[in-house]
This record gives sequence, C-alpha cells and structure tokens, in this order.
Amino acid sequence: TSFPAHRAQVKTLAFDPKRPILASGGYDENIILWDISNPQEVTRAGPFLQGHASFVKSLAYHPNGNILASASDDKTILFWDVNNPEKTSTIGPRYREHLAAINSIAFHPDGNQLASASNDNNVLLWNYHPGNHSLTLDKTLKGHTGFVTALTYNTDGSVLASTGFDSSFILWDTNTGEPVGLPLHAHTNPINSIAFGKIKSSNGSSQEYWLSGSSDRTVIQWNLSTYQPVASRTEAPSGNPEIEVSSGQFTAKVDGQQIRLNKSTLTGHTGTINSLSFSPQEIDGRLLLASGSD
Repeated sequence: TSFPAHRAQVKTLAFDPKRPILASGGYDENIILWDISNPQEVTRAGPFLQGHASFVKSLAYHPNGNILASASDDKTILFWDVNNPEKTSTIGPRYREHLAAINSIAFHPDGNQLASASNDNNVLLWNYHPGNHSLTLDKTLKGHTGFVTALTYNTDGSVLASTGFDSSFILWDTNTGEPVGLPLHAHTNPINSIAFGKIKSSNGSSQEYWLSGSSDRTVIQWNLSTYQPVASRTEAPSGNPEIEVSSGQFTAKVDGQQIRLNKSTLTGHTGTINSLSFSPQEIDGRLLLASGSD
C-alpha cells in the first residue's frame, strides 16, 4: 500500500514505539502522522505538522512515544506533542546550535539524552528534560572532517556511533563525550547509514555488532571487540545498497527500485528508495515501510 500525501521526496520515517502510528518527513517541509493499525487501509492520523522552513531530514520518537523530535536543513530541532495525533502541536522553542543542516537525530534509550548530527561536521549531545520537554546543550563531539550523516545508540546507550562524508565511523562514550578508540576506516566513499544489532549464539550468549552502509555500494559488519570488519565488504548489485534493516528473522535491503526481503523481491516504487523501517517489536515487528523519491 502506498500513501501519496507528501508533495516532494519522503526522506525519513519513524515508528511510534507504543502505538500503530508512523511519522514521515519530507522535502516538502511537512511531517505527517499515519494510522497503520490496518496496513491495507492506511489513513492520516491528524493534520500536517508544519514548522520547519526547509527539508525535514530526520525524525525520532522519545522512548515513551508521546514526543516526536524533528530535524531539518533549516538547522533546527523541534519537539511535537503527539500524545493525541489529531491535536499535535510543537512544544517549546526551536533549538538551533548547529551551524548547518541537521542530517540525523536519535534519542538515548533512557530518553534523557538526544544526539544530533550536522553538515557542520559536529555531533551534539543534548540533555532532555521530560518535565518541560526542553533541551540544554551538553557536549560538542568533534572528530569528523566532513558532513556527519547518521547516528545510532547501542542497546544500553553507553556508546553512540556516528558516520560521515569523511568515510569514517566513530564510536563515542555518551557519558564523557570522548571517542572510544580511533575512527574506523574501511569504506572508500561517504557512509550514509548505520545500524546496531546483536547476534545470539547457540549457547545463549549474544555478540554486539554495527552495520555501516556507504556510497561505495558496500555494507560492512564491524566486530565491537576488535573494532575491525567481521569479513570482507559485501557489495550490492545496484541502486541504494547502503539501506538495510532487520527485524527478527527478516532482513530488507534496497536494490535499485526494489526491496530484497530475505529471499523475496518487493516491487512498487518508481523512484529512488530513500528509507526503510520495520515496525517496533512491541507492536509486531512484521510491517516494513519504504519511502522514496516517487
């Protein structure tokens, strides 16, 4: 099912962690909340959320699901009260500390910290105050020498990973703001996306890893104990191979205008696919959303 409502490219998607609501943001400067309780009859859950003055590049729900954060090429972060999607409104001021477009934001798993990445080559760590839904700047993380494109926390939030146009992958201690080791290099072009995961072995133990996807058309899995690639780079055949997501036994990867879902091929898009996301495991983890330039 496709949901034509944005008037330009859809750039970012975020699932509400508690309810069957999907948020989408696009180059039309709008954010839309969708009711996906019935995937065959998706409807808008409320009015357009308008507040940014340029492309909406990233969305992130607070872990409690009541607050949605948005970031834009207008260099600002906004908060939205989405507890009632039909009466969504902004909360507090515009937060503008970055000197250039913001590409990615992420909430710490405990909900008390927000990270933002920008074309000013910096990552900012913010303290989030749930009482009045406000931010105060805590730390500026400097280490990238190009645009910072993507962010993600590990499961317990002790480590933040950032990637960028400098083809580097940096791990940060979220308490001190200091790098964890040296920047990691293996890609030969800008890194556009990053994801954290765990592999369970037969004896019940789990091993953490990161996946990074690049414009060099490869995905690399990194061993967090050695800070080295687990194996040689995996090259995808065409399209936007850097976009890959997993949920339980399902793995989805972009291949041109198609999506490879395990051994199946999903078709429907007529333009570049920009984003993939599975619904949260708390809901069922079986719904895959894709957005694109069409």
